[in-house]
Amino acid sequence: MKQDVLFIGIGQAGSNIAYEMKKKGFQTFYINSTNDDVNLLDISDNLKYHIPGATGCGRNRGKALNYTREHFTDIENLIMTKFPMFKHIYVCFSTGGGTGSGISPILLSILSKKYQNKNFGYVAVLPSRFESIDIKSNALECYTQLQKLENISNSFFLDNNNDYDDYIEINKIFADEFDRFSNITANKSVKGNIDDDELEKLMNTKGNVIFASYDGAELKVSEIFAQNDSRCEKAFVINGTLNPITIEHIADKFSKPIRLFKGYNDNLKDSYAGIFGLDLPTARLVELQEEVLKDNDEIKKLNEEKISEVELGFYIPDSLKSQKESVKKEVVDIDIEDEFKKFMAF
Repeated sequence: MKQDVLFIGIGQAGSNIAYEMKKKGFQTFYINSTNDDVNLLDISDNLKYHIPGATGCGRNRGKALNYTREHFTDIENLIMTKFPMFKHIYVCFSTGGGTGSGISPILLSILSKKYQNKNFGYVAVLPSRFESIDIKSNALECYTQLQKLENISNSFFLDNNNDYDDYIEINKIFADEFDRFSNITANKSVKGNIDDDELEKLMNTKGNVIFASYDGAELKVSEIFAQNDSRCEKAFVINGTLNPITIEHIADKFSKPIRLFKGYNDNLKDSYAGIFGLDLPTARLVELQEEVLKDNDEIKKLNEEKISEVELGFYIPDSLKSQKESVKKEVVDIDIEDEFKKFMAF
């Protein structure tokens, strides 16, 4: 499965995540508005794209969007000609920055509509409560755009508002957990196995994804993810020799999944699981919104105008609720300029 997955890092935070995936053996590609973000990483030049003329975005999402609008055809062609064989494409970015936050939603919107024979997902970083107001405001704007994307499969939200002081450590943990997930078909036991078709179904599932483990008392969600206790659609468990995970354990924390794929590893002590098709983590975004509104006076000073309250509609697209698998066309003609107008008007 690893040979079918591409990670695209956009901006500094996204590039750091993609780089950790590179170290796990995944194919990666990097898009930035300044070379400074990737020069310290061991990446081949042919896997980097520096937007021509760009000198950074300085947390300005609009600036990043304008860069993308001007060079979108080049970006699209690079991705689709360099990596035509990859079926699963994950875009990695920070919601609170400029480059990744500004470019990623529009890139996902257009590519997921146009190339419907591929699965597009994302790994998005949410800011800590200690971050500045402009970063939190960017995150709210970015999230509002992300929740309206209808053609996205897996979404992962890494939350910097946790007990980890080092954000690189969060990236490494995510890389470890995703890599373990990508290898679940390698767990073999006479008790039961997860096959390639079941793994594919999980990767095709729309909605938020988190990974969890079981300590014998309760199902514990990995702390790197934005907490989410909503209903789930699908799940997998790999049970070791101690403390097997049951469907009831998942139901106690979330809901009873419609599909549960079970595998076993007799050489593994601890059990682990993945929960798929969750709602997006709106509770964390409500906290961010409250923090921003509390400091609204400071936002006015920063922007020299009144910033209206960011309205989170908590929009859940109908496609997220549907269990029917749609037939995907290879390439669909869409109006690129019209797509940009939607995002520019935000």
